[in-house]
Amino acid sequence: MVIQDRRNGCRVLENNEAQGCAPYPSDFDGGSRNFGYQSLASSLELVDVLPEVIDFPALAPILRAFNGADSRLETIGCGPGSFDRAGSFYAGTYIHVVFRKIELNQDKRNHLSLAIEVADLWDPLPGTGIDLIVDPLAHLFALSPVWALKIEICGRAPTMGGAWKKASEAASQLAKIAAQVVVG
Repeated sequence: MVIQDRRNGCRVLENNEAQGCAPYPSDFDGGSRNFGYQSLASSLELVDVLPEVIDFPALAPILRAFNGADSRLETIGCGPGSFDRAGSFYAGTYIHVVFRKIELNQDKRNHLSLAIEVADLWDPLPGTGIDLIVDPLAHLFALSPVWALKIEICGRAPTMGGAWKKASEAASQLAKIAAQVVVG
């Protein structure tokens, strides 16, 4: 459900179907490349060796910002991807973000406020977009019901290389925004 469509490549949405959880195991069945949950907040040195970061290096500054020592937030999952549709190529990543104070994740209004905060800082870049999805989780460290903010950034271009370049531009902007919202 769309909560806000800012018409600048930025949307705030709410998902009503619980899909994710943390922690979660790695999964390579059926062509999946899920490497499993790793706490970056307690092991920031892992960022550079994450397969997702190796695939999309522009993800590293985002993960460092959200998982930094002074952050009120942490990531519980991410994953780059790409596709083509009707002659345009799309590339980007998602990042699942939760509050470190675990009880704050039980109220979806906290994630909605965070989504609005990020949306307020988003400066539209040509060929990029961001979706901020308030997302229910099946559980978070055995706590349920809980919510997360799923941030999806995307680049669009006539070539796949161009789409990844645009996605990197969006990632650079999100890293700057993350550095601002983690101290809120």
